Amino acid sequence: MTKQDAVNAYLRGDLDRRSFIRRLTAVGVSAGAAMAYAAALIPGVSANSGRTGAGYITRLQDVDSTYGTAILIADVAAALLATITTIDGINAFAEDFLDSFTADDFTAAGLDEDDREIVASMINALKQHAEALQSILDNLGLPAGTCAVEEEPRTKTDDVLEELKALANGVHKLTGIYVALAPSIENVEDRLLLAQMIAVAGRYAALLARMAGENPVPAPFEEPVVPSCE
Repeated sequence: MTKQDAVNAYLRGDLDRRSFIRRLTAVGVSAGAAMAYAAALIPGVSANSGRTGAGYITRLQDVDSTYGTAILIADVAAALLATITTIDGINAFAEDFLDSFTADDFTAAGLDEDDREIVASMINALKQHAEALQSILDNLGLPAGTCAVEEEPRTKTDDVLEELKALANGVHKLTGIYVALAPSIENVEDRLLLAQMIAVAGRYAALLARMAGENPVPAPFEEPVVPSCE
């Protein structure tokens, strides 16, 4: 049974969710991708009825583009440089945030004084991430370059929670960048390092989102974000 056969059978209701995931993994689809297919497709609907307009084919393509295959970045050096630049931008934002708000501002917003220290510890952790990525870049033996990363327009406010929300969104995007970058790193130890960085960045993004009153776990899968220079 091919992947398409399994999808059609699942849509017809011939396969339950567990069997569908098992069939996909048997034909080489990763476990994460198989679970994403199961979440994106609606079982019990005729496969033929979805072939027009925004039917199941569109949903299948959406999953394919996000989870179906590993993202292989052609210019790894440029991607590493873009990621380092992104980290520098997030840290500059976070440092400005700490300069703008005192511990009293945090408590006035309903936060704990210790929450301010979470942002400070994140800055230190991301600096270490940048150093690790720079080491990977140096080991590639390529000439150093420069990179400008397009930043989303943002209006600075005097609201602690709004600034925390913007910071959380930035770290969440960085987590997606790590996810996209990891498969293109050839060295096994470096890939393991990226996996650890994904876990750390994801925890910080969740903590910041929770502090800002946002949902700390927005989706079951992290969407990859390919880093690039302008």
